[in-house]
Amino acid sequence: FLRGYWHDLIATQLTALAAAERLDDPGAQAQAHRALARADGRLRRFAESRAHLERSLELSALAGDPSAQAATHNNLGNLAQLQGRHREALEHSRRALDLYRGLGHRFGEAHALNSIGWQLAVLGEHAEARDRCGEALDLFLEIGYRYGEAATSDSLGYIHARLGLESEALKCYLRAREIFRDLGDRFEEADTLSRLGDLYRSIDDPAAAQDAWSRALALLDDLDHPDADGVRAKLREAAAG
Repeated sequence: FLRGYWHDLIATQLTALAAAERLDDPGAQAQAHRALARADGRLRRFAESRAHLERSLELSALAGDPSAQAATHNNLGNLAQLQGRHREALEHSRRALDLYRGLGHRFGEAHALNSIGWQLAVLGEHAEARDRCGEALDLFLEIGYRYGEAATSDSLGYIHARLGLESEALKCYLRAREIFRDLGDRFEEADTLSRLGDLYRSIDDPAAAQDAWSRALALLDDLDHPDADGVRAKLREAAAG
C-alpha cells in the first residue's frame, strides 16, 4: 500500500472480502471494505470509497467492534476531507476520537487528533489545529510510530505556514518528507513535496519551489496518480513567470 500498488491491493482485498462473506464473518468483511475504501480513495474513486466505508460501518456495528467503528469513522473523515466536506470530516474524526479514548486506544487517538487538527486548519482555525496536531505528535513519538510522526509533521507544516511561521513550517515539511521517503511511501512523499513547493513559492524561492514540485511530479507520474495534473499545472504557471 505504501508503494502505491493500489490496483493490486484492490484485487487482493476483493478476494479477501469474498472469503469473509463465505465464512459469514462481519468483522473480516468490515476490514476488507476499509482496505478497499483506502485504495479507492487514493485513486480518487470517491463514490466507491464511500460505499465501502458505509458498509464497513454497518458490519463493524454488527460485529460489536467499537475499535473498527472508530477506524471507519476516521476513514470517513479523511474521505470527506478529500472531497472538500470539511465540517462533515471534522464530525467523523471527533466521533473516532471519542471511541478511541473510550477504549484507551492511544494509537487510534493520535490518528484522530491529527485528522481533527488538519480539518481545523483547512477551516481556518489554526491555533486549535496546532494544539490538536501537537497532541497527536506527542503520542506518535511516545508510541514510536514513524508514519504517524511524518503525517503529523506534514499537518504542522501546513498549519505553521498559515500562521506565518515559515521557518517552523519548513522544518516540519522536511522532516515529513524524510520519513515518508525512508518508509517508501511515494504518494505521501509527493504530497508533502507539493506543499513544500507551495511554501518555497510563498517565501519567494522559485528555484526551490520548482525543484520540490518536479520531484513530486516524478513520483506521481510513476504512480500514474491523478494528482500529477495539479502539480504539473503549478510547474507550468511557474515557468510562465
